[in-house]
Amino acid sequence: MALMRLSPPAIEPVDLTEAKAHLNIFGSDDDALLARLILSAVASLDGPYGDLGRCLISQRWRLTLDAFPSGAIVIPMPPTISVETLSYFDSSGVETTEQLDATGDSPPATSDNFHVTGLGSDSKARIESLNGWPSTYPRSGVVNVEFTAGYGTTDSDVPEDVRNLILARVAAAYAVRESTVIGIQQGANAETDAVLDRYRTRAF
Repeated sequence: MALMRLSPPAIEPVDLTEAKAHLNIFGSDDDALLARLILSAVASLDGPYGDLGRCLISQRWRLTLDAFPSGAIVIPMPPTISVETLSYFDSSGVETTEQLDATGDSPPATSDNFHVTGLGSDSKARIESLNGWPSTYPRSGVVNVEFTAGYGTTDSDVPEDVRNLILARVAAAYAVRESTVIGIQQGANAETDAVLDRYRTRAF
């Protein structure tokens, strides 16, 4: 399984003004540094390799599989906003693309051949075949799913405790800014650990 981001988030879950207010910074001397720390803090939580294994702000991805699974295709990095297409190379090597346009879950989104559930929930969305998975060509990367994941398009869509966790990581990194530091300081405590436990999922 492989993941490729097709469209990045348009904004970050926390902006510079919020970070400066959190840190009681009134000047602009450290604006560039703070902007970098925000990006690093978000990256430490967001996406397939982030600590949460989730998408925060809406972003589009492609999931690639070497074959159809025995059960459902599970979409990583919840919440899944929509599933746009499912494409595959059939046993003759011809590519077929199904336009799913799945954006709702009541009733579950369905094409002629596939059924999508779990959109907009904290659980991972799933694509199931209504007629059995088709045979595929014997090569890698024969199945591709394009989907959009995240809590929404605005920073206020992201849960407040997750945004607070980002600010805590920015603050921890800013506090040791003159040291040689690799990566984001976690600033671990009972509160941040509880947020991680509450939202963490495994992308793979």
